[in-house]
Amino acid sequence: MVDKQSMRPHLLCSGLLCLALMFGSLACGGGSDVESMDALSQMEIAFEGAYTKGQIKENHDKTMALYDVPINEENYSRSGSALVGLRKETGIKEMAILDYMIRSKVPGVKISFPEAAAISASFLKAGDK
Repeated sequence: MVDKQSMRPHLLCSGLLCLALMFGSLACGGGSDVESMDALSQMEIAFEGAYTKGQIKENHDKTMALYDVPINEENYSRSGSALVGLRKETGIKEMAILDYMIRSKVPGVKISFPEAAAISASFLKAGDK
């Protein structure tokens, strides 16, 4: 049996690395139909679960505001890519990560969006609800 406490540092480190790479750079593309869509439309396709663009925008906007991320197309794209990367790495759905980020935000504690997303995915992966 895997000790959940010993998993957390590993998941956090790998999650932060993944986010640093994704959040810090934009993907270059060749002009496919998906790449020509706005970021929220891309998230509607890429996110696991049957979420509407409106539901994704609502949760995303709340989370971005809590973590002082300006709400704009570039940041939607970066954070959406980071969340998809975390889902692929941990198996935790993107909207579950956003929900956890909203629930776990502590007023007065300064933490970046990528750090909060990685920590949230790590805790959810370890069994926290």
